[in-house]
Amino acid sequence: MHVLVIDSDKALRNFYVSTIEVAGYTAVGAASAQSAIGSCEDHCPDVVVLELQLHGHSGVEFLHELRSYPEWQNIPVILHTVVPSKDLHGFEQALKNMRIVAYAYKPETSLKKLVSLINDSVKTAV
Repeated sequence: MHVLVIDSDKALRNFYVSTIEVAGYTAVGAASAQSAIGSCEDHCPDVVVLELQLHGHSGVEFLHELRSYPEWQNIPVILHTVVPSKDLHGFEQALKNMRIVAYAYKPETSLKKLVSLINDSVKTAV
């Protein structure tokens, strides 16, 4: 299974990719929405782990572009973000429509929990 991690913070992105690989997945990181789309074109991910606050285009813009391709419409996406859930209030249905399968607030999410969310989303996607 292939996981795409999208995060502007290089150190965090590399750390998450390494952790996901240790858990038995192949993983690749992308620093921006544009590079993430390119990564999807190179190798379609089974799961995307997405930070909403990216440099350049936002995570939301990435989601809209990702979902505009028929072959990528059902890829599960985990929001792993510094954006608190209270700031997403009122957007629950829109996130569900974008096939967001889980939300994880970075400051409160352990690596073990992140891997668990990936495991769960892979099971759901199969």
